[in-house]
Amino acid sequence: MGFSIYNSPFRELGTMAEQMNKFFKTFEGNEDSPERQRIDFRPLVDIIENEQSVIFEVELPGVDKNDVKVSFAEGVLTIKGEKKMETPDEKNVCCRSERVYGSFFRSFMLPENTNPDAISATFEKGVLYLTAPKVEPEKPKQVEVEIK
Repeated sequence: MGFSIYNSPFRELGTMAEQMNKFFKTFEGNEDSPERQRIDFRPLVDIIENEQSVIFEVELPGVDKNDVKVSFAEGVLTIKGEKKMETPDEKNVCCRSERVYGSFFRSFMLPENTNPDAISATFEKGVLYLTAPKVEPEKPKQVEVEIK
């Protein structure tokens, strides 16, 4: 299997960088402000690979499936959309909001043997499931050459 996020030496470095960013953002002011919440939404993704396909499970709680677009071009699967902030009515005042909102954009390289025409998507209970089936790589043709 050619594609594996678990083999990437940068996986843990990226996680550490995210944790450091969150730590330093606590010194930047009020984390509960709507401005802060609009820039921090980044859906979490699990990637599972087997012999038949690559499967993506994208957590999108509170996101309507109509606000999500999935595309595939030049070997890259792209997921983008927006988690919209709910506007409170005049009777209810929000005392604290810890959820994050805003536009999101995630891209992933797929193995060369992925069949882009057969990628499927379902959305269930706040999770987007994408399945990218693999195809058998074409075997090189052997041609006999006549010697004259």
